[in-house]
Amino acid sequence: MTLRALRRRRDELLAMRTQKSNRAGLDTESVEESIESMLASIEKEIAEIDRKRKGHIALIRV
Repeated sequence: MTLRALRRRRDELLAMRTQKSNRAGLDTESVEESIESMLASIEKEIAEIDRKRKGHIALIRV
């Protein structure tokens, strides 16, 4: 993935995280569990993208 594609995907994930966070507390317990699970997955994806972006930037600086 290019640096631009990683940034775009990160922006998408941040928007998804905001949407899910805004829904938290508004649904039944089972739905809340699902939302929390989704938020955890989104956070992992954001962390992975951040790791890849740092790798790309490090290569550019060499």
